[in-house]
Amino acid sequence: MTELKRKNIVLWIALIALFALSFVLSGCQTKTETVDFPGIPVEVTRLKRGEIVHESAYYGETESRTRVTVSAKVSGTVNHLAKHNGDRVDQGELILSLDNTDIEATVAQAAAAVQVAEANVEKIKKGPEPEEITAAKENVRQAEIAVEAARTNLERTKKLFENGVVSLKESENVQHEYDLAMSRLAAAEQNLLLLKRSPTPEAVAVAEAELNKARTSYHTALSKRNDARVISPVSGYISGLVIQEGEFLAAGTPFAVIENPNAFHITVRVSESDIHFVRLGDNVTVKFPTLQLSTTGVVDEVSPSADPRTGLFPVKLTIENHDGQVKPGMVANVIIPLERHGSALVVPTNAVINDKGDTYVYVVEKGVARKRKVNTGIRSEQYVEIIDGLSVDEVVITAGVDLLVDGERVVVR
Repeated sequence: MTELKRKNIVLWIALIALFALSFVLSGCQTKTETVDFPGIPVEVTRLKRGEIVHESAYYGETESRTRVTVSAKVSGTVNHLAKHNGDRVDQGELILSLDNTDIEATVAQAAAAVQVAEANVEKIKKGPEPEEITAAKENVRQAEIAVEAARTNLERTKKLFENGVVSLKESENVQHEYDLAMSRLAAAEQNLLLLKRSPTPEAVAVAEAELNKARTSYHTALSKRNDARVISPVSGYISGLVIQEGEFLAAGTPFAVIENPNAFHITVRVSESDIHFVRLGDNVTVKFPTLQLSTTGVVDEVSPSADPRTGLFPVKLTIENHDGQVKPGMVANVIIPLERHGSALVVPTNAVINDKGDTYVYVVEKGVARKRKVNTGIRSEQYVEIIDGLSVDEVVITAGVDLLVDGERVVVR
């Protein structure tokens, strides 16, 4: 066989093998259908302008807005306890009374002293009675008689002393008796002279000053008697009562607290970055998780300086408790509005995604999701402010963004 024939036979065998392989492969293939994928289902919102409020949450405990510590102004033994822990008490109502036996005695003595002082003033203003003048004249006459007798005795004693009959000591004693008699005569004459005169303004003033002093002592005694009855300074409920009947209560010692359950204060501590936005009179949202209760509070006090221990600024809020559910010491979650933008482009928070430090949203353009970079402003619990990157009426995807890539076909549900 020539070389040319051998090459032709090999070529034909190769062609037959290739044809057979093509036939086998074509028999093994199955027929496929082309499916047109409509797109990923998403939810959208049309971008509008609206108000957005940036808020911060803080925690605090409730305490009664009216919380008064009660003590007695005087010391004494408790002889009657009118109120107990948990009792309602009105302003001016008796809480307890102390034994006031000694105080009553002091009041009686002070009242008697006032009566004496009043009588003395009247007597001085009225002037002496005739009987007093007569008695004063008699005192002068008796003093004159005594002086005359003392003078006679003195003259006789001097002669006896000169003759050496009496001692120097005896002579000095007689001289002293004479001087004393003269002094008594002068006092009696002065008293008679004063009685004959009209009462002087000075004498009346002295008597009236004594009367005022007596009256002051009397009113002080009455005040102590009143203080023996401890009266509630405010209306509320008794708590922390630590005294019993028969026990001694020292003046100034706190023995109970009165709280008003209808109004509370809540103190929260605000960070340095937020305190500049808090204003007196601002309304805040107050939530009590254990009660599943939400109510409104008002900013009542804003501290001008930070607590040196924490670096935070105390802010006091006021809330009303009309239904009585809130109790002192309950934990509250306080939502404070900080910044408020009235006409902002806002999108739901779940529409915004972060990618390597940049912020994006997806918008729908002709059935396709387009990834758009945006700059954001303040945030609320549900919304984010868009500063730039979007326009009013653009359609923003709010659900299904985790499944998207730029250019993905979408179907709006």
